[in-house]
Order: sequence, then structure tokens, then C-alpha cells
Amino acid sequence: MLKSIILCHPGDGESGREGAERLQRKAAEYGIDAAIMEINEKKPGHEYYFAIIRSKPDLIFTLDFAGFAMSTETGDIAYINLPCRNIHLIIKDREADFERYLTRKLSIAMFFYCLNHEIYDILQSRYPELPYLKEIADLDNMLKDVLAEAV
Repeated sequence: MLKSIILCHPGDGESGREGAERLQRKAAEYGIDAAIMEINEKKPGHEYYFAIIRSKPDLIFTLDFAGFAMSTETGDIAYINLPCRNIHLIIKDREADFERYLTRKLSIAMFFYCLNHEIYDILQSRYPELPYLKEIADLDNMLKDVLAEAV
């Protein structure tokens, strides 16, 4: 069984606990044990980062850039140093986050999936250096594609 962590924003909604719980249920159908971690950007990022490291996941899932504010001492996105696959689901149009995070150093272990065609087009045209970018139909049915591509 694969072990994973779903990182989400505080609160409900598709990029919060509600979306994370839906993904968690769907992941279980594919044999993935997924814990949920709500990332509060006001708390020190290193606490979350070390909790992720200690859990030794095979995969991490982020919803709408949850946790991307965590950075290394050199200012890189902390996720680039994780020894696991990174599945980043982009659900909402968060254009400020696109510029803030996608222009920084990324890792080939980062897989970006869009649930919105317009967002996919924006990312494909503005950020051609993304290591992996794919448009998917919806959150509930995307795990098969994610696992086929990323594991």
C-alpha cells in the first residue's frame, strides 16, 4: 500500500478539508493510505515540512498550492527536496500563486494537474518549463491518471 499525505488549505471547499477528504476516499479505492494535513500559512513552515519528512510518504498531494510558501534556507520551494512524488492539483484560478511559485526552481518530481481548461491553457502558455502539466476531468476521477503517470 502506498502512503501519502494530502496537503490542503484550512477550511472547507475543494481546496480545503472537503476536497482533501474526497481525495482521501478516492485514494483508498486505489490502495493509497492518505493522511490529511491542513497547512496554515501563518504557522512556521518547517514544522509541516519535518512532519512530512517523518511520515516518509511515497506521494504527496497538494490542493491549490497548499504549503508552497514553505521554503528552504536558499529560498527554494521546500517540496523540491522531498524524496517522493509531488502531485499538485490546481483547482481554482490562483493567478497570484502562479507567478509567486511557478517562476521559482521546480523539481522533475513535481506533477501539476489542472481541473479547469482555462487554467491549463494559462499555465501551458506562461510556464512552459513546468516539469509535467496535464488537464484532468475532475477531482474524483483523476487518481487513475495520476497513478498511471506518477507512480
